[in-house]
Parts: sequence; C-alpha cells; structure tokens
Amino acid sequence: WVAFPRRLDEAPIQAFEATLIADDPALDLALLRITRDVWGRAVAPDLAFPTAPLRDADVPAVGAPVLVVGYPTVGGTARRAPVVLTPGAITRVDTDEHGVDRIRSDTWVGTGHSGGGLFDAQGRVAGVVVARVEPGSRAALGLSVGIRALPPAWLTLLQR
Repeated sequence: WVAFPRRLDEAPIQAFEATLIADDPALDLALLRITRDVWGRAVAPDLAFPTAPLRDADVPAVGAPVLVVGYPTVGGTARRAPVVLTPGAITRVDTDEHGVDRIRSDTWVGTGHSGGGLFDAQGRVAGVVVARVEPGSRAALGLSVGIRALPPAWLTLLQR
C-alpha cells in the first residue's frame, strides 16, 4: 500500500496499491509504481503526483545543511504520524569500492524514515534514507545513499 497525507500536519492515509518495478538488495531500496487505488481501480496513466527535483551534482559537502523527510513511526502496527521534517547537517561522506556514496548526517532518523528523502538546501533530493546509526547514545543519526548511487534506469524513470 502507498499512503499520503491530505495535509502535512495529518497522518497519511492508504490511498493506492503499488507494484514492484525494481529492487536493489545491496542498497536496500525498491522502486515502486502506483497502479491502483484502494478500491482496486486502475490509476489513470496521466495522474500526476508531487515531485521534487533530484540533485545531479556530487553529494553535499560535510557541514552542508540537509533536511530528512519521512514518517518515523509508520510501519507495522504503529500509530500513523504526520510527516516529520528533521533538519541537520552532513557529518561524513564515504564512497565504497562500488562508487556508492554513504552519507551520514546528524539528523534524527526513526523507524519508518527508510526510503524517505535527504534534501539539500535547494530542496533537491540528495539521497535516500536507508538506515540509522546509534553511536551508543540516545541519538539515532541518519545514513543515506547518495542519489547518484541509484541505478541509471531508476534515475531515468524518476526524471520522467
């Protein structure tokens, strides 16, 4: 199911069904296509959803401001919460042997943030939240993969 809020200060409601287009276990990400509404009716091919531009440059530099957007308590049987915007800054960027940028930020990330966006100061999607890192304290820091780590075919679909 895919859920959206009617307003940003309201909990999301289930509105659509989606099918799996592709997945990448190494990145722990999946690409979905909305196909039906909650009543099982096919979605019109020209139905438009809100979008955000993708950052086409390298990842933001260490210290750059970022914003994580997500639903930190959604999932399982948890009560649905409104969207949460968490500001912070990039604290570290590592690029692995496969060229995947792993971006660490000091933004608080909770269960349900996975798959949410990591936005740069210009409102572009710079990464996708994939995990949280708890360094021995109560703080749960965000870990994202940079947008350029997504498979090229995914980027083509996302930019349509």
